[in-house]
Amino acid sequence: MGYGIDEAHRGNGYATEAVRGVIKWASEQDGVRCVTAQTDEDNDASRKVLLNSGFVRSGRGDEGPLYKIVFVSPR
Repeated sequence: MGYGIDEAHRGNGYATEAVRGVIKWASEQDGVRCVTAQTDEDNDASRKVLLNSGFVRSGRGDEGPLYKIVFVSPR
């Protein structure tokens, strides 16, 4: 998952709304078992959005911390 919010519009909950929308959509798709996301090392705002949306840190990707949300019910 990737997203960016123009600086003038940050802090309005748009990223959280978009992330939660993607999670909801993905959870309704057959065969989708998880969603992964990656942030830059110093992007505290994105890290907070992911953690507050149910993601857990799951390691390190090429560009920084890696996060994952796993759907427990079969698709």
